[in-house]
Amino acid sequence: MIPAFVLLGKWLEQKATVKTGDAIASILNRTPKWAMVMRDGVATELPVELIKVGDKVRVRAGETIPVDGVVTKGSSTVDEKLISGEPIPVEKEIGSIVYAGTINGTGAFTMEAQSVGSETVLGNIIETIRKAETEKPPIRRIADKIASIFVPVVGLLSLLTFLLWYFFGGDGDADAVSFAIRCAVSVLVISCPCALGLATPTALTVLIGETAKRHILIRKAATMELLPHITTVFLDKTGTITAGMPEVVSEKWHISTEEQPFYQSVLYTLERESTHPLADAICRFLADTHKEEHSFTSINTVVGKGIEAELEGKKYRIGNASFVGTTLSTSSGTDVYMTCEDSLIVHLTIEDRVTEESREAITDMQKMGLKVVLLTGDNELSAQYAASVSGIQEYHAGLLPSEKLSIVQSAIDRGEKVAMIGDGINDSEALSYAHVSASFASGSDIAISVADLTFLKHDLRLFPKTIQMMEQGLKTIRLNFFWALIYNALAIPIAAGVLFPIWGIFITPALSGAAMAFSSLSVVSNSLLLKKRLHGK
Repeated sequence: MIPAFVLLGKWLEQKATVKTGDAIASILNRTPKWAMVMRDGVATELPVELIKVGDKVRVRAGETIPVDGVVTKGSSTVDEKLISGEPIPVEKEIGSIVYAGTINGTGAFTMEAQSVGSETVLGNIIETIRKAETEKPPIRRIADKIASIFVPVVGLLSLLTFLLWYFFGGDGDADAVSFAIRCAVSVLVISCPCALGLATPTALTVLIGETAKRHILIRKAATMELLPHITTVFLDKTGTITAGMPEVVSEKWHISTEEQPFYQSVLYTLERESTHPLADAICRFLADTHKEEHSFTSINTVVGKGIEAELEGKKYRIGNASFVGTTLSTSSGTDVYMTCEDSLIVHLTIEDRVTEESREAITDMQKMGLKVVLLTGDNELSAQYAASVSGIQEYHAGLLPSEKLSIVQSAIDRGEKVAMIGDGINDSEALSYAHVSASFASGSDIAISVADLTFLKHDLRLFPKTIQMMEQGLKTIRLNFFWALIYNALAIPIAAGVLFPIWGIFITPALSGAAMAFSSLSVVSNSLLLKKRLHGK
């Protein structure tokens, strides 16, 4: 009966535990097993494992892309929801980057493999999840320590139970010896530390899988315990609370409406030739306007100031206020002016907008009682505006990377539990020093490498969501510990026969096996309920 109950319990436990890995399994299944590889000009179906960097791979309509690479022929749309979280398919043409695990639309294309196997973006995600699953956070090490003490203690309790019943439970006859042995065995069987051992890993597996589904990668297991205790969150500005893509937010023309199309085309032509970082923003802004082609007599770029050019005998200038000779602006963004023969034509203001998602995330963090501080290398006016728009009370502007680090260090020295979120190289020092650090997958490589959390989707709301999920996960683990410990505290004395002299209640070794199996199953089932508790978070 004992082996039967134990095996039944293990079977039920294994069946329940398998469900905790569903999220990881679904990610693994996104990579196809076979692909059409061009070898010697002939398309050959080969296992994905045999694809090498530089191979040409043919991707047909509706197929899953097997490796990371660049499109060399054809065009299509690709569903990249697995990687970016965005539901809208992305247009792909020659030169576009495509990722393993994403799904091709109705077109067909040929791509050149650039990353294969575990080197792909999807491969890195899977390896990160596996590492987080196997790494032991402090709470799991506590469980191991408890178990290491628990086993010898139970052995001693079993021996003590036998001795007490043998010497004080009868006259030493055969029945007394048999009863003492049965009680000692019942103590050993019912107190199996399986429930303690399962309390943490089952809940962690569910938690890691559920966060992965929500485009949150946990790179360090200890983060799961640290996050709920965070008191202060430091945020970088550019690319963290802003979109990371400057755009024209206002335009003021100083000419008639009829003249605007001509000057728009002049502005577009000159900015298209410019290498300045803000030129793309202006071109995107003018993309839908009429674009007449112009042949300039000369075009000269003045580094740090702007562009000057000549067209049909007239001199044009595009750049900052001092370069074009106009009044300096005090706007929160970057001002770009265009003049013709020293007459002001248009004034554009360019900003990197604070996203709506960031505003919501900051509000959520503040409602959770967190202190939110903005750290940026931008000027005072830009920082003040971004802080005001996003609802942040404290900000620090014009910071060097070392100064960001100094502010984070000072907060830690004051006893605050600090989180730092940033995506640039200039954030990496502060990220590495914070108790918990987070970055976006679109950030710099060094920021991602030092971050404890990586958000695959550029959405700051994932951070407060992660905190809520970690809190729920820790509650589940603590509840698992409670049930495992309370079970042993109640079951061991009963198995030892303390109720037998009073009410004649006695648990046989077979029933002890059933109770032990039930305790392990109850802990696993409670961990599986974590999925429901996380629903909607």
